[in-house]
Amino acid sequence: MAVALARFDQVAPSQSAPPPTGAIAGQVIDAGSGTPVPNATVTLFPPAPAPGAQAGPVLPQRALSNGDGNFLFRSLAKGTFAISVSAPGYIGASYGQARPNGPSRQIEIEAGAVERVSVKIWKYATIAGTVVDDTGEPAAGVMVRVLQQQWSGGKRRWIPGSQTQTDDRGVYRITGLSPDNYLVATIFSVTNVPTTTVDTYHKAILENSGVDITPDFQMLGPPFTGGARIGDQFLQLTLNRGANAGMGTASGELLSYQTAFYPPAAGLSQATTIALASGEVRSSADMQLRLVHTVRVSGVARTPFGPAKFMNVKLVPADAADLASDSGLEIAATATNADGKFTFLAVPSGQYTLKMRDTPAVRDWDGTPMFPDPSFWASQPLAVGDRDVPDVAVTVRMGVGVSGRFAFETSGSPPPADRIVASSLALFPSDRGQPAVNVSPVNPDADGRFETPKYAPGRFTLLMTSPPGPNWHITSATSGGREVALDAIELGFEDLKDLVITFTDRNTEIAGTVRDGSGATADAQICALPFDVQGWIAAGMTARRSSIAVSSKTGAFTIRDLPPGDYVLVAIAAGAAINLQDPQLAAKLSAGGTRVTLASGDRKRQDLTVSAFR
Repeated sequence: MAVALARFDQVAPSQSAPPPTGAIAGQVIDAGSGTPVPNATVTLFPPAPAPGAQAGPVLPQRALSNGDGNFLFRSLAKGTFAISVSAPGYIGASYGQARPNGPSRQIEIEAGAVERVSVKIWKYATIAGTVVDDTGEPAAGVMVRVLQQQWSGGKRRWIPGSQTQTDDRGVYRITGLSPDNYLVATIFSVTNVPTTTVDTYHKAILENSGVDITPDFQMLGPPFTGGARIGDQFLQLTLNRGANAGMGTASGELLSYQTAFYPPAAGLSQATTIALASGEVRSSADMQLRLVHTVRVSGVARTPFGPAKFMNVKLVPADAADLASDSGLEIAATATNADGKFTFLAVPSGQYTLKMRDTPAVRDWDGTPMFPDPSFWASQPLAVGDRDVPDVAVTVRMGVGVSGRFAFETSGSPPPADRIVASSLALFPSDRGQPAVNVSPVNPDADGRFETPKYAPGRFTLLMTSPPGPNWHITSATSGGREVALDAIELGFEDLKDLVITFTDRNTEIAGTVRDGSGATADAQICALPFDVQGWIAAGMTARRSSIAVSSKTGAFTIRDLPPGDYVLVAIAAGAAINLQDPQLAAKLSAGGTRVTLASGDRKRQDLTVSAFR
């Protein structure tokens, strides 16, 4: 009995351990008005199990905020938690965010402690207005779209965003917009293709036979359902790209409405940015259309192997270089015939870029190539005045690609061949109007060598999965001894060869504590930027060489996996909304930073003081 009692005394404490008593008491706040948000769904994500621990699935908890926006999670064990919030009419947000989709932070719970937090959430914004024609009458069926601001590679880009059509009163309303900077425009385009090409297509459909030109028509948006024959061209007559685009006059001249902006502007480069705040409804964003004369533009396109047959051709505004994609923003579109000849029926005067691109080697569902590789492309400036422009000669070039190899920097053994071939990479177009086609990933061979498909020149991001196994991270990417920004690869007229992408398992880490001017620990955002910030900006501002971390409630922070190099660290107030891809902001931040040098595998400590950044 004595032995049994002794054993019971040893076991009893673990069996009767007190239940977790930690708690998180919080409130959901409207970021625009500062008022509580009721009926918001709050999700608590518990800590992941410790490595090697035997535990069931980690399930989140959910709560609904009350009329005062308050919520409560109780019976929490010691650990680190994350919180996300969603509500009707609001953008999903996480605890610690100072702007939509900004960096979030976690909540540290001590045994028996109650943490009080507030979570900001941003309401969707709206743009609305009326579109009238040149006579002041409502313009029905006109497509209105917004272009959203984005920073990429240190440059401001515009992303084609939401769109809608005007109703019979000429009224439009675009909802569901996140607080940001926008342009508003009505885009007009006239599409026509050779009648011989349309007839060939229709014949193939009736005879249920394949036709090689079909993929190009799918890229172009072919006018096969309704239109008018004008000479040897078939003109599309629809309202989905602009009301009454391509109207004829008594003399046979074609008129077209011109792309319009709000506020009025001569073109994209002169357009005024609209800043939308959380929940803002910008009404009376009205636009009046202008009917303009047009001319014909015609020519012939040739590849190194002969005529550029059945390729789509489009004209985009010359100032569209600031667009992340010019898809859907062309002024005119057509296609070449079997002899490589093309004609635009209705082009307003202006400065344009003529672009051609065939359909690259997209894969079918079973993995077989649908279309031939390499791809072909053309891009050249074109000035259009008040007279027809005949005999435009277009040189169509072959596409370019990227080839190279994976290398591994490790104190142990590199990954075996079966893990190397399990990794992948793909080029994804990031601007200059490149369509998001042919982005299927490719796998390196057992020696780590790879070769991508061919693309038209432009800026790309190289998306990769590292080999399975240890925590591999990219430490460098070089070509010819020079660093390459993997999220801003510039492809020109020549293939990018000998790209060496080096992975390492010796990862870097910077840890420290942030304090305010009095020496007390402080909540802050910690920004890491290259010490040579101007060189970094000029090289395209690769995101791998910058990072934002959020300190804990004790002021502690950790930044991991920066590539080796010289950096500056800056701690700023936790509520500041920042974007490290803004070059002016990055340069301003770095001016007051603390320099830190990292070698491969370095783990350094650097304490910081909150900067009075404005």
